[in-house]
Amino acid sequence: MAAKKSKKPATTKKTAKTAKKPAKKAKPRAAGAKPKTNTKTKSAPKKGRPSRAPARGKASTSLGSLGHTLVRALTVAIVADGEIGTAEEKLLARFLKAPLFKGLDGPSIVEATIRECVETGPDAIYADIASKLTTKEQREAAFSSCLAATVSDGKVTASEARMLHALKDAFSLSTARAKSLAGPAAAIFR
Repeated sequence: MAAKKSKKPATTKKTAKTAKKPAKKAKPRAAGAKPKTNTKTKSAPKKGRPSRAPARGKASTSLGSLGHTLVRALTVAIVADGEIGTAEEKLLARFLKAPLFKGLDGPSIVEATIRECVETGPDAIYADIASKLTTKEQREAAFSSCLAATVSDGKVTASEARMLHALKDAFSLSTARAKSLAGPAAAIFR
């Protein structure tokens, strides 16, 4: 007797797993009803939480305001000797490329800070910067960055040394800590 052949195609485990399920039919909507949105891909921002990406040119998040404050601090350090040298310009340009400064209009902040230095003097700016740097780590990072900007042209003028001492005091850093952060330029803080 000959074996009967089955008319059904043989399915393997692999093809059974990949077999498509029939698509669900869409239910008709009532007139004037709003379409449903996919809540997995679109979600409203939670109350009290800032958006992750700051608006272009604005310091809308805490990181953005920290970046804004650091740009101001660097600007004060760079203009302390009355001029902006090529090395200082290059250093500031490198700083502004860091992710912390993304979305900030660095040149506008620099220009406004220089104008403020000329109009009101740097002391008010030091106090404002210190009030916005809320942690010891932030103040030390800002101080180190300002120190780097100051020595980037290879010399430290008397006005730059006065500025660093004023920042040290505004940031409530001890002389020993300032020397430690200054490294090879520690002689500034005798």
